[in-house]
Amino acid sequence: MSQFVDILDAFESALALERELGTLAVEIDPAILRGQVAIAQEAKPSLVVEEKPKEAGVPVIKNSAPAPVATPVAPPIPAPPAATPVAPPSKGYVVEGKTDKPDFLFVIKKFSLPAAEVLFTKMVAAMGYSLDDVCVVRLDSIAKKIEVAEGALLSNVVKRVSPRVIFMFDADVVFSIFPGRNLHRNTWEMYNDIPVVCTHSPEFIERLNTPNNVAGTNKLKGEVWGVLQGGLQKIGKTPPQR
Repeated sequence: MSQFVDILDAFESALALERELGTLAVEIDPAILRGQVAIAQEAKPSLVVEEKPKEAGVPVIKNSAPAPVATPVAPPIPAPPAATPVAPPSKGYVVEGKTDKPDFLFVIKKFSLPAAEVLFTKMVAAMGYSLDDVCVVRLDSIAKKIEVAEGALLSNVVKRVSPRVIFMFDADVVFSIFPGRNLHRNTWEMYNDIPVVCTHSPEFIERLNTPNNVAGTNKLKGEVWGVLQGGLQKIGKTPPQR
């Protein structure tokens, strides 16, 4: 404000000089101007800025917001692998048909030829039975014939089923009931008071069934039919006419 006071003093001196010279065109009272300056000074106080001294060696740190910290996300837990189905251990054979005191029990190897299954079904039907009326034990393989010997086949099948007659198709099947023995084909034996006989397998017959061997195939079928008739006679039944 001292600068305005100096200006007013100079202005007032200039006015006095103009009066003396007679050149003053407009009369201005310097007191009025000084009053106006005083009013302005009271309405707008001077702004005083205080600066804080900086400490030597202390860096100025700007106040900034901390960077966001990412929350760690746990990786997804993988689903447990599907359990691999485990097949039950093979007993070496399967039992089909009637299992409560059937007239006949057939022990055979599982057929690999569809024609053998057809021939076997026809043989049973020729006796006046269906596959549901008789008990059929199908061996998985002859490689397991020792496994299904007395421990499995005899105890779990023959004794439980109690058939009246046992037919065994194929000489190798004999070992499933008589381990270490060779029975004569088409010759009757006894096992625990049960008549047992071994004869040709339908699969063996079908493998020989060719156009050039019709006579030989019919001969084998005739031998098997004679054995089946003998089984019917063992239980007191008359074989049906072919």
